[in-house]
This record gives sequence, structure tokens and C-alpha cells, in this order.
Amino acid sequence: MNKKGTLMYLIFLGLLIAIGALFLLRDEIEIEIKVKGEWQVDFLKENYFEAQKDLLRIDIVAKNIGTEIAFTLANKGGFTQNSECGQTNDLNLWNNQQQWCLPTITENVITLSQEKFPSRLPNLIFSEYGFNENLFWGKGEKATIVSEQGTYIYDTSFAVNLGYSFEEYLTLQTRAQRLVSRCRNDNDLHTCLNQEKPDYWKYTSCTEEQFSEDNRKVPFCVQSPNLAVLPVGTFLTIPTPITYPFALDFTPTTTFSVESFTVTCEVESCEITMPRNDQAELYTVHFTN
Repeated sequence: MNKKGTLMYLIFLGLLIAIGALFLLRDEIEIEIKVKGEWQVDFLKENYFEAQKDLLRIDIVAKNIGTEIAFTLANKGGFTQNSECGQTNDLNLWNNQQQWCLPTITENVITLSQEKFPSRLPNLIFSEYGFNENLFWGKGEKATIVSEQGTYIYDTSFAVNLGYSFEEYLTLQTRAQRLVSRCRNDNDLHTCLNQEKPDYWKYTSCTEEQFSEDNRKVPFCVQSPNLAVLPVGTFLTIPTPITYPFALDFTPTTTFSVESFTVTCEVESCEITMPRNDQAELYTVHFTN
């Protein structure tokens, strides 16, 4: 037998031995065969669905906080504390004579968010907060879920629809400045305000409207300009309409001129009577015979 024949013989013999060993051990070998898709289902259940539940929880908490912030700011006229322009009838003034102290809504929303989120979602960190139209959003970090099926990483950022926009304050502030500009130098302030203010601006209270004035400072209760024009039956995310109580100062920039007066004369004297004007310090009267 040559070398080539010997090699073929050894290969064949080795093959027979291997086959025999396989048959001898087949009862001791257990081959685990899983059902198709079982891993994928377990991954969805233990990783993906758990992440979605967490994101849903974040959205619910964020929506509640956003709603709370909306009412908190509105009830204080947009402020988180007292206005620098002062108060009248326990309401924050948006202006004091010619000085304006309008609330900085973006900063106030961020401040209240930073106060509320750590206690309500203590295991999460949000680096930014903001709003865009009806959306209230926060930028979160990445979170990780680890199971036997693997690792799942997801973003904890949120953007929830409040059914309300903090941008309403821009509309209110523009309207307030226009109203003060048009009526501050009108002697008959009440009549001017009746002509110039929108219907959703109420005096003193949104439910029991009554005109009140203290040294040309007038309290208002303004209904949400967007919710005020929605058709009846429209679904609102915020169940109670937002209202904004605040006050405006209509102190005139010039002294009112005398528009009417009466003169009563006796033998040696005459008496001039005119409506009271708190802005006037004295009058110069010219007379002839």
C-alpha cells in the first residue's frame, strides 16, 4: 500500500470513529431549540414596553406640572412674586405711571419648572424647559433598561400638548399698552375704557364685573383670548378657562384742561366751581370787568 492509500484509509477510519461517537453520545446531548420570535417578544415586553410605560408616566407628570404652572402664573398676573410696579387691590400692577413691569413669562415658566420637576420626577434630570404654541417641553437625559434579552436606551425628553399657550401673554401685554396709551389722558376714564377694551376684558372680576378705580389704577380680570373665542363644545385639555387678574395705571402724562365750570357772583365776590382734578395743583384764572 502506497502513502496515498494509507492516508485515505486513516481518513475513512477517523470518519467512522466520529460517527460512532456521535451515536453513542446522542442521548446525552440536549439541543435547545426556541420558538421563532420568542426573543423578540421578550425584548419588547421587558425592554421596549417598560420604556414606553416610563415615557407615558413622564408625559402625564409633565402635563400636570405644565397645567399647574399655567394657573399659578395666571392667578398672579404672570408673576412668580410681587410686581416691581407695586399692587392695588391685592393685584399686581403691570405699570406704574410711565414705567412698565411686564412679567417675563419664559423665565417664570423655567423657574417654576425647575422647582416642581425634581420632586415629582426625582430620578430624572432635565437640562432645559420651554414652550412653543400649545406644547410644553423639556430636554431630558438618556435612560437605560437592561434585561436578559439585552440593553435598551431611550430619550426621556417630553413635549406635551396643554391645549393652552403661554404665548397669550404677548397678546395681553400688547393690548394693555395700547389701552393705557389711548385712555391715560382721557378725563372720562371709564367711558374711554368701555370703548377701547375688548369684551373679554372685565372690570375687577370675571364673574361679577364692577368698575373700580383707585387713583387712576384699574383692576381687570381678563379671560383667555384664545379660549374666549372657541366655539361651544370644543374639547379643551385645560378643563377650567384661564383668567388673568392684574391692574393697570392710567395716570395721565399731562394735566387735564378744565372742560366745564360754573360761576356764582354776589355783590362783592364771585365763586367758580369745577369738577375735581387730582392732577391739578393750582389754577390760573383770568377775568375782566
